[in-house]
Amino acid sequence: MKRRAKGNPVEPEKDKMVPTKAGISAPALKPLPTAKEQLAIAGARERAAMRPTPPKWAATTTDAVLTLSSPHADEDGTILRMHDLFGSNSRAFVDLVTGQVGGLTTTRDPSSATGLNAALAVIAAVRPDNEVETLMAVQMLATHNLSVELMGRALRAQSDDVMQMNINMATKLQRSFSSQVEALDRHRRGGQQKVMVEHVHVHAGGQAVVGNIITGGGEGRKEKW
Repeated sequence: MKRRAKGNPVEPEKDKMVPTKAGISAPALKPLPTAKEQLAIAGARERAAMRPTPPKWAATTTDAVLTLSSPHADEDGTILRMHDLFGSNSRAFVDLVTGQVGGLTTTRDPSSATGLNAALAVIAAVRPDNEVETLMAVQMLATHNLSVELMGRALRAQSDDVMQMNINMATKLQRSFSSQVEALDRHRRGGQQKVMVEHVHVHAGGQAVVGNIITGGGEGRKEKW
């Protein structure tokens, strides 16, 4: 015969469970968003509708082998979007870069394409126009992933020396990331440096001179206004 424990019986948490007519507890209803939250949600929904959706892969695993396929019936459409994403008409290049990105992102869960698809979203944000820009985007992705991994190791370090070592390596990678972003920007500008002049003041009888408007490896050019 079972004995009832002394003391008050434990009641279900009121904010999580509510009684039903059948005597079975069910999750309590959550409160509706506030007026401010509803406005924020409406704004987010509008911006999300205008934002392009990056292409992605579906994944199946057979005998520890990850196979990628189109997430919908239009297989050719998915391949075409991947070509457009990588800025290339070469299927060999698309397959190569997909494999490289997969190697950077699926190490934690080899049976899932989640990391790969997240990486494709990052590349889509860079919007590479050709193969070189795609490779630069992949390098930026690799640098970021490794720097974040090292910062995580620093937080979990059991000694100050190990923490400092990981922080130092992560800091170098973060500087490299900034350099990669600048290199991509220079590549897109063709190596030219532009200086934008927003305000020029010319006094009576004077002449405004703006120097080094554009430099492309040669001497600066002066413009007189």
